[in-house]
Amino acid sequence: AYGAGASAAGTVTIADAPGAPDAPLTISIAAQQVIEGDKGTVAFVVTVRLSRASATPVTVSYATGATGTGAGFALAGKDYKAAFGTLTFAAGQTSATFTVSVIGDRLVEGDETFGVTLTSPTGGATLVASSAVMTIVDNERLLLASAAGPGDADTLAPAAIAPALAAAIAQWTAAGADPAALAAVSVVVGDLPGLALGSTTGTRIVLDADAAGWGWHTDPSTAPPADRIDLVSVLVHELGHILGLEHAAHGAMEDAIAPGAVVRAGDDDAHASWIRSAPRGWIRSSQGRSSTFVDRRLGRFASTTVG
Repeated sequence: AYGAGASAAGTVTIADAPGAPDAPLTISIAAQQVIEGDKGTVAFVVTVRLSRASATPVTVSYATGATGTGAGFALAGKDYKAAFGTLTFAAGQTSATFTVSVIGDRLVEGDETFGVTLTSPTGGATLVASSAVMTIVDNERLLLASAAGPGDADTLAPAAIAPALAAAIAQWTAAGADPAALAAVSVVVGDLPGLALGSTTGTRIVLDADAAGWGWHTDPSTAPPADRIDLVSVLVHELGHILGLEHAAHGAMEDAIAPGAVVRAGDDDAHASWIRSAPRGWIRSSQGRSSTFVDRRLGRFASTTVG
């Protein structure tokens, strides 16, 4: 018995219930993406995850490889440098990375993919997702924010897209495009890498959920504040790609936009001036190096380089 002021010391051991196993130790990899550069190489940092911390090191082997052949599939040595090796998760670590060098170019070739496969886990770990597709996002048709936003921005609401898209289509119609050429456009919200705001493939536009951390200004009837990306301006740019226009040095088809900035179809844009000036035919730029075929009735614009 213990009386007032009495004390005692001892050791208590709490044992696991008989047969209760530790949580499984698993390794996984998920799809990831990086924006391609114009020249040199871009470091694509690929992350591999361990399901929980381990008291001892865990390793796994990795290797890149093709996901297919032809358009849309990256080729080792041309689009990226093949990579392979062994990753080590130190005790207590739950993620590890390796780097793939992505080769930059100025070709308009669309997004391309390659694969990463994991093999030979050690340290008591098993593989639950042993392969994933990596995407090289083509920057030749990618609209970027001029700088990264502060983050914590609201996600773009799908209901805000329709009125902004209608306003952007109206601008291109006023610039001479046939509305029928834009009738099949679809817009979705996604998670684009880095500074990317929008990307277009065919007639499908993908918008970054939080406008590269800035947040979207969605009201077509008002000017954007200095800390928001104008949704109508971005859609005007992406619709230009659907109409066959490539990036220009300034105006609606410039490859970057700043928060608070507004661009409109035809604003200081050589492509739009070609559209307005000729109902049909080949128009040569003032530099004499490229020509654009314009058919306003079909809403089709195509560029080619000439001597």
